[in-house]
Amino acid sequence: MGFGLSINKHNIDNILIEFIKNIENNISSRPNNVINFVRNNAIPILKRFQNKFPIYDINNKLIFKWFKLTRKFVKEHSEILISKIG
Repeated sequence: MGFGLSINKHNIDNILIEFIKNIENNISSRPNNVINFVRNNAIPILKRFQNKFPIYDINNKLIFKWFKLTRKFVKEHSEILISKIG
C-alpha cells in the first residue's frame, strides 16, 4: 500500500516545512560536503515546487484521467501480468 502526503494550495507551506525538516534530519550525521551538496540541490527543487503549485492544464488533466483509467483496468483484470521491460 502506498503512502503520500495530501498536498493542496492551503497546506503547501506546511508540507514544504516538513520536507525541509526531513531532509535536515536525514543529512545531519553526514559529512559537511554531503550536507552542502544536498542543501544546494534541494533548495531549487523546493522553490520550484512552491512556485509552480498547483499547475492544472489540459495535459495534466488528461494524464491524470488516463492514469485513473489504467489503474482501474489493472484492478479489474488481475489475470494480466504487468512487468517492467529493460
